[in-house]
Amino acid sequence: MSSITSFAGATTDQIASLTAADIKTLSAKAGEIQKLTTAQIQVLSADQVAAIDTSAIVNLSSAQIKAFSTDQVQYGFSTTQIGALNSQQMAYLTAAQISVLQTDQIDAFRDDASKVKALTTAQISAMSAEQLREIEDASADAQLTTPQLQKLTAGQLDIINELTTDQVKALATSQVSKLSMAQIRSMSSDQAAALTSTQVQSLTAP
Repeated sequence: MSSITSFAGATTDQIASLTAADIKTLSAKAGEIQKLTTAQIQVLSADQVAAIDTSAIVNLSSAQIKAFSTDQVQYGFSTTQIGALNSQQMAYLTAAQISVLQTDQIDAFRDDASKVKALTTAQISAMSAEQLREIEDASADAQLTTPQLQKLTAGQLDIINELTTDQVKALATSQVSKLSMAQIRSMSSDQAAALTSTQVQSLTAP
């Protein structure tokens, strides 16, 4: 059992020496997670990150969230912890952190429209087509908004066959004009029919 009773004043070496059980016990104490400094966060192992009590996640500040490394986010944060982040905290995640989220981590928030909507265009730009497909999967309850859709790159538009007809209509003509033949062929008849006359003209423009 650790002799450390608070994150406040603990050295990074002391933090690094805490067991997962110690981290869970300390972080579950009211007001304790707010005392965790960015320097302390940076020495946490993936197992220690995973041990942060879920009830404390919602109290993480912008600076604290941004302090987690991509490895800590990808391999430390559990799906339950990711799901516990509120919409404001989702926007705090850096583009680099967003880019390493695994599909099961995305599954943890994709059904909450407020969280998907909170994703910034910079975060969307950092996501892979595979990650975006997880959000746009037919079984998901939330969808990308028009401003988010219009930031998708040509490569990210490999997910075009997952978009609704309204989302297809919302794509900028500059995006539609760059669709590859493979992407066009992946579209359903309903999606193709939803293209506006301006979008269709952009496909045939020299």
